[in-house]
Amino acid sequence: MHDKITMMAAPGVLFLCVANSARSQLAEGLARHRFGTRIRVQSAGSKPTQVNPYAIAAMQEAAIDITAHQSKLVDDIDPSGVDLVVTLCAEQVCPVFLGRTRRLHIPIPDPATSEPLPEVEMRARFRMARRTINARLDQIEAALAMPIGTAIGPASAGDRGEVEALLEHCKLPLDGLDDAFPDGFVLARSEGLVVGVAGVERWNEHGLLRSVAVDAVRRKKYVGDALVADRLAWAKAAGFASVSLLTANAEAYFERLGFTRIERSELPAALSASTQTELAACATATAMIHRYFEPTEDRLVRTIREELAEYGTLVPPWIKYPEIPRRSIGWRMGSGEWYLWMWQKWWTDLDEAARAAYLARWKQDAPEAWSDWLG
Repeated sequence: MHDKITMMAAPGVLFLCVANSARSQLAEGLARHRFGTRIRVQSAGSKPTQVNPYAIAAMQEAAIDITAHQSKLVDDIDPSGVDLVVTLCAEQVCPVFLGRTRRLHIPIPDPATSEPLPEVEMRARFRMARRTINARLDQIEAALAMPIGTAIGPASAGDRGEVEALLEHCKLPLDGLDDAFPDGFVLARSEGLVVGVAGVERWNEHGLLRSVAVDAVRRKKYVGDALVADRLAWAKAAGFASVSLLTANAEAYFERLGFTRIERSELPAALSASTQTELAACATATAMIHRYFEPTEDRLVRTIREELAEYGTLVPPWIKYPEIPRRSIGWRMGSGEWYLWMWQKWWTDLDEAARAAYLARWKQDAPEAWSDWLG
């Protein structure tokens, strides 16, 4: 077998859960649809039953047909065709796959239940499972590049000692570890030993990537890439708007993994509560961000900051867009409406002295249509 996936043959991924009825069937269908012939995809279970009708319905909503899928026994899977095993159990004991391979554990709550629930709720549970699994597929290709025998999965409270030892060995701070440990941390193991770690602190809808460390023997073997990919996929599945980080010397590495350099002042305001952002060792670190989407409030703050940097102020709307009549459809369909929101948020945050100076500068020249805008 090989330590790095090459283009010589499509690698194989096996998704496992107990019944091979819901989660692993969703994962198989989604992965086949996403990766096509680039990855050979299978699913199986330790106690296979039948494909859940709600799983079929949830996939039909995504225009993916899994009606031909069947539940399969894990013992019937040929180990020689499996390069990565992904276990999806959260409540149960996951099936054991004996082949020597790479492993990911992604605990997903089982959407199926024996409780009598309304159909609308069952459909919602399967829809949520589908969305979560689809987000976590972002990490599959990075995991396929890890060395064989490497396993990645969530940290537990009992892993604290090994995590601290690895971070200290890699000269990374332990400060604020409780801001994310263990729930935000994931570990890489080899031969039962912790060989890599990464964590994400959650601050409202924003994350802060921290403590990315790999032991010296396994560096440059894609373990770090897989750990970061895991945390980014986890954050995406959890609905984060962004994940940021602070780094002193790894800017190029994180750019390759999808992060963009930003000014320190552009970090989401919620991250100011993190111990990491206050550390002296991080005072001169480069700020970087990976965005999933930008909340309206954050976009307002960013665009106001950009306007101030370019012009020094937010000019009145009639100066910014003199060609658009007030209350016309042009304001609602173009950039005018957004600028009004920007202006109003900026104005609300001004102190009395700044407002008075602004009024003295602009109010007397306001056109008739805008005469009431500045009060």
